[in-house]
Amino acid sequence: MGKSIVLRNPVLVRWLERFANGTETAVFKKGMELYRNKRIWDYHASAKGIRASLEDRDSSFFQVTVRWDTPFASDRLRSDTTPDPAEMHVHCTCHNRRMPCEHVAAAVIYWVITIDRKEKRRNPRAVPDFSETDYQEKIEAFKARSASIPPSYAVFRPEHLKIRPDLQKKFTEISERVMEMMRD
Repeated sequence: MGKSIVLRNPVLVRWLERFANGTETAVFKKGMELYRNKRIWDYHASAKGIRASLEDRDSSFFQVTVRWDTPFASDRLRSDTTPDPAEMHVHCTCHNRRMPCEHVAAAVIYWVITIDRKEKRRNPRAVPDFSETDYQEKIEAFKARSASIPPSYAVFRPEHLKIRPDLQKKFTEISERVMEMMRD
């Protein structure tokens, strides 16, 4: 399995989760694969939707159109301004009768990541906000795990290091003094 998608904007994360939940899992995974393999050749997004040309795994090209009724302004991302995934009108020139197909999924994933990258350029953050639940969960897991593991200096054994024999004895003496100072 390939890498997961990393989005910084929580509104886009929730939106993509809603889209994925309304899409068959196998179809969404194939869409992810198409996105990861850079199969989107021509892409245009506007306030009313997306148009894209995609190359399938067997080198066939398909045209995707995704349209929503309410215009969407990507520069004002809020959960109440994003289009409802359940109310999107989708079309693909592939022969799949069930929509959204993998080509639509790939175009939508590309669209979400493109918006997230633009958002990142507008609002660069080195560390996510503390309000982001995923970040909070990771910090709590890190704290719990680090509390149960002794610090590295407590388990350090200089005799396990392989260095030049003529330096081993001197290095061991120095490291033991440093370790004693750290333990005190």
